Amino acid sequence: MIIPDAPRPMRLATVTPVARATSLFAFEAVDGAPLPPATAGAHLDLHLPDELVRQYSLVLEPPAPEGGAPGRYVVAVKRDAASRGGSRWLHEGATPGIVLPVGGPRNHLPLGEDAEHTVLLAGGIGVTPIWSMMRRLEALGRPFEMHYACQAREDVAFAGELAGRPSVHVDADAGRLLDVAAICRGAPAGAHLYYCGPAPMLDAFEAATAERANDHVHFESFGARQAAAAEGGFEVELAASGATLAVPPGRRLRDPARGGGGRADLLRGRRVRFLRNPGPFGRPGPPLRGALGPGEAGGADNDGLLRRRPEPPPRAGPLMLGRASP
Repeated sequence: MIIPDAPRPMRLATVTPVARATSLFAFEAVDGAPLPPATAGAHLDLHLPDELVRQYSLVLEPPAPEGGAPGRYVVAVKRDAASRGGSRWLHEGATPGIVLPVGGPRNHLPLGEDAEHTVLLAGGIGVTPIWSMMRRLEALGRPFEMHYACQAREDVAFAGELAGRPSVHVDADAGRLLDVAAICRGAPAGAHLYYCGPAPMLDAFEAATAERANDHVHFESFGARQAAAAEGGFEVELAASGATLAVPPGRRLRDPARGGGGRADLLRGRRVRFLRNPGPFGRPGPPLRGALGPGEAGGADNDGLLRRRPEPPPRAGPLMLGRASP
């Protein structure tokens, strides 16, 4: 029996550059055992030196012959200039032959394969899960459109496969940013929309899809979208067990608890509900709901905190002077 969440030793087979500062890392099972199948939008947990655990989206390859299990997993990793160790170590220290514990695959951004129409949007390295979704929809013959934005031509991953497609937008060539709002406005009313990429583009995506049904809007973002609370702290409830964890002011959910214990293993991949969030002037803010993503539980370089759209907060009152920067 294959257990998807149990880390298994895997050997790095190849490292293949696909764009500026971006490479594909292919891992194979050390014992040759069959690997759990993965779906579009899934990611792996890479257990790196110094107890780092980082999450990277899978690049799905063509199915194995006769429906067999995949022989390897491939992830795309961009070398982040502000890396806290994950992408930097992979690009500078990982060489073919090295063995790492690998967990997953797990999917917090599953693709709905029966949608009447699907709109795929990606920014930068966020193309990884979106690329896999595109290939899956093509294989199924389902209607979709894809829009992929990069700052420069050198940053475009999978450039050969995307050659000739009108879906690639290069900011430097176009002289402007991708018009996310126009794309979302033009999508059919019943379409499902998916996004993965940096926070500024996500802000535009959320604003443009605010009036659409929650279950038709799906996204991942890179890292936490707000700084640790400076006042008031917050509490979270684990949706499955009902357990409540208190996080002191100025600390993050993944930071060690007092007494040396850690929360990362307990929280990783769990659904959580934010019970209390600091509001303006130290007053309690509105409850928030979301899914704790790998970026907060495990400290990823380029993975997300919110996995599904949070419930909209109440409108600003007289004491709320402005929206906090993400």
